[in-house]
Amino acid sequence: MLAASFLLLLLPVLSGCGNAYTGRYNNLGLVEVKGTVTLDGQPLHNAQVHFEHQDKTYSYGVTNEYGEYQLHFDSRKTGVLPGSKTVRIWTTRKGLDSEQLTQENNTAKERIPSQYNQKSTLTVTVETGKSQTFDFDLKSGK
Repeated sequence: MLAASFLLLLLPVLSGCGNAYTGRYNNLGLVEVKGTVTLDGQPLHNAQVHFEHQDKTYSYGVTNEYGEYQLHFDSRKTGVLPGSKTVRIWTTRKGLDSEQLTQENNTAKERIPSQYNQKSTLTVTVETGKSQTFDFDLKSGK
């Protein structure tokens, strides 16, 4: 009986938390972004794609076997904040933070030239309100 009463008291609190969390996403103005990444004309599988803002925050995606990606704001929500972004694409790193590197990824040779990741020259502007597609045809320089 005591447990049932406790659950009844807790139910409004829990349901309120869920709505508040979703509401925060709605207020961000996230934009759905997808695209394709190729390297020398071939789909690039399992590459990390980051759309980085000036403050170093970013949305990310991972390419599938066809080189297709969709950006994620975090682990629960897709999308990216609108604005100017630097695009970074990696095949050997899990993210931009060096502490996230695994031993395997740390020793693997990056297949993508640094002009597309560490020293990226790729930039895009994500417009407010509408879904967008950004495709990247990278060149290995071979």
